[in-house]
Amino acid sequence: MKKRVCMLITDAVSFNVLCRGQLEFFCDNYDIELTLLCGGSREELDALRRRNVGKVVYVPFCRKPSPFQDFWCLVKLLFFLLFNRFDVVVYSTPKAMFLGALSAFFSFQKKRISVIRGRAYEGFSGLKRRIYIWFDRLVVALSSFNLVISDSLRRSYICDGFKADDFTVLGAGSSNGVDLERFSNIRKAKGEGGEFTVGVIGRICRDKGIEQVEKVINRVINEGGAVRFLLVGSIEDRIGRVVIDRLLEYESVTHLPHIDKIEEIFMSLDLHLFLTHREGFGNVAIEAAACSVPTFAFDVVGVRDSVKNGVSGELFDFLDVEKLSDAVIDAVRNPKVFKDRFSESRRWVVENFERESVWHRYFSFYLK
Repeated sequence: MKKRVCMLITDAVSFNVLCRGQLEFFCDNYDIELTLLCGGSREELDALRRRNVGKVVYVPFCRKPSPFQDFWCLVKLLFFLLFNRFDVVVYSTPKAMFLGALSAFFSFQKKRISVIRGRAYEGFSGLKRRIYIWFDRLVVALSSFNLVISDSLRRSYICDGFKADDFTVLGAGSSNGVDLERFSNIRKAKGEGGEFTVGVIGRICRDKGIEQVEKVINRVINEGGAVRFLLVGSIEDRIGRVVIDRLLEYESVTHLPHIDKIEEIFMSLDLHLFLTHREGFGNVAIEAAACSVPTFAFDVVGVRDSVKNGVSGELFDFLDVEKLSDAVIDAVRNPKVFKDRFSESRRWVVENFERESVWHRYFSFYLK
């Protein structure tokens, strides 16, 4: 008899991006009937339905707090889960996780699993932080199991007074692993004397460290010699726009708002900068390592699991732009020595984050 599995995520784009390939793998390798509950744009919902991985049910989630909208979503979820029984209900991303935990518990679903991908309040303090922690305490209490996607994320919960036994990390972490065929170490040849290329991949905003990226670029261009910077990602706040406008005054800085084949960018890089202030798990860092591109990053929650110090890159104290810039300049001046230092980065990814191994761990846990 097929196992009935229900998965909730706030926005369909997360199913299409964070779970790329994963849902198809579940359906092909397990005897299950999958139901997906999510909000999102019509385009993303249609793209999800075209994947033919299960029934897609629209729930009008909104990311920001909205008492009326959130209450309506909770009522809709309660009615749906009261009249549809599942062997396991899995909920992830903040809004769907909170409302999913409430509705699954009060509709008496027997197995309820939260998948915690990160904490949006990592940099908050005072009353606002305490309120968010209270929400997480409620989710943890109402769930049968709580999976966190990195050990440093688990430790940050323990530091806030949660019990260690409340959380489980599968393997070395990550929620979707790496496609090792797509992200390969077949590098694009640059020829002798080619410019050293540094990439910054991801959303461009304050949280992702764009202000620190600017400081590094200013210093390295002035002191580092032949170097090119490539920034790839959408601009998401005013600070990001102002910084990009300033950086584009340099001939050696290029910005691409979006690219479909991000693996081709990685294969052209010598170094990846990842100066985010918070993560659940830094997928982009293990994708870079799979392409044999080392990552320089701040030593923060979620990143210290995806950058193995001395193997796939280097970790620096949070906001220590001076030491990080020194390391980038040294890499630019000694590219051969720099490359040899991190020659084992892809092997580390293969051993820990091959995507089908990660998927097996998750779904075996769901159904055990």
